Amino acid sequence: MVADAFNVVSAVRIDENNEIVMGFRETGYGTNYATWQCSGGDNYYWGHYNFPTAEAATLDMYNRVVEALQNKETRHSESNFKESDLSEFPARLNLDRKSYTFSLVTIDDVKSYVTGSYIGEADDLAELGILEQFDGTFPLHDNTVSAKVGYYIIGKNDTESVNLPEVYCGDIMSHLDAALEYADLLEERSIRVDYSEFEDDEYEDDELEE
Repeated sequence: MVADAFNVVSAVRIDENNEIVMGFRETGYGTNYATWQCSGGDNYYWGHYNFPTAEAATLDMYNRVVEALQNKETRHSESNFKESDLSEFPARLNLDRKSYTFSLVTIDDVKSYVTGSYIGEADDLAELGILEQFDGTFPLHDNTVSAKVGYYIIGKNDTESVNLPEVYCGDIMSHLDAALEYADLLEERSIRVDYSEFEDDEYEDDELEE
């Protein structure tokens, strides 16, 4: 049983120590479903709550399984990163002749994004669609998350920098450790994001569209 009297009814194992689980609890308003990450067999965290049906919660569980497996594969690929790639990376971005600025956004120390835009506040995260990528359904997430933002410059020092083009953001993300070896940190900040504010904004937008 999970905290708050949830009963686990389904689980998918990611590796020997981690799994994604789905459970339910009975309330005065009916049955409430949720999903979590679980490590060590009894450490439940990162809950998505308030699913109205078992089918909706099961779909979320499998979506989280796919995401967890993709992240696992990414970590495996990065651990096998070859030295030759370290020389190919700056060549692909022409870093001997050009200079770029980019922001590295890490949400709750779990998920990261790279954008060529400057991130100064939570509204910037929303406008760029980063919050939507992190969790498209705000009510299913805890009310607040913490976003750490690092603003970097990479490339030739005596060249005027430009925002990193979108086409290269994937290269930075795929070779993040190598990129940060070449980059210099210009600014760093933490941003608290209140999801309820953006949920209210979406609700107002829907009303206007109607």
